[in-house]
Amino acid sequence: AGSGVAVAPDRVVTAAHLLGAYAPEVLRRINAGRALRSSGQVLSVSGDVAVLRVARGIRAGTVEIGPPLAAGDEAVILDGTCWPTVQISCTAVASDTVRPTSRLDRVRPGLSGAPVLDVKGRLAGIVTGTLIGVSGGPLVLISRVEKEELR
Repeated sequence: AGSGVAVAPDRVVTAAHLLGAYAPEVLRRINAGRALRSSGQVLSVSGDVAVLRVARGIRAGTVEIGPPLAAGDEAVILDGTCWPTVQISCTAVASDTVRPTSRLDRVRPGLSGAPVLDVKGRLAGIVTGTLIGVSGGPLVLISRVEKEELR
């Protein structure tokens, strides 16, 4: 079903391919399991990134948008589809691709929309896809969230 991340008290970022049937579940996960009133307004879609306007009152904190990752940067994916949230440690292969650093970290369906954070806890992007069965282990595709998209 996927997840997303709050970037402002009334803004949620998720993977655009989750819009429609999955959107209510994504918003519930972001809001600590409680239904979240959404205006249903999609403010922007850029590639596979969607910015949604929601009613104020998100119970989770918001995340600051950081710079793009560079090859070799450490990062973490927050998998909010399970409880408690699972952290998947990663290393950037490129600005739009990360690889889990441990074979114990599971890459599985449902990660779409999950935030990818840099070592300072800033949003480097969101998960938009995975590549399984590639040399060196699975890769996670991420898309950047630009500050201009949040207006």
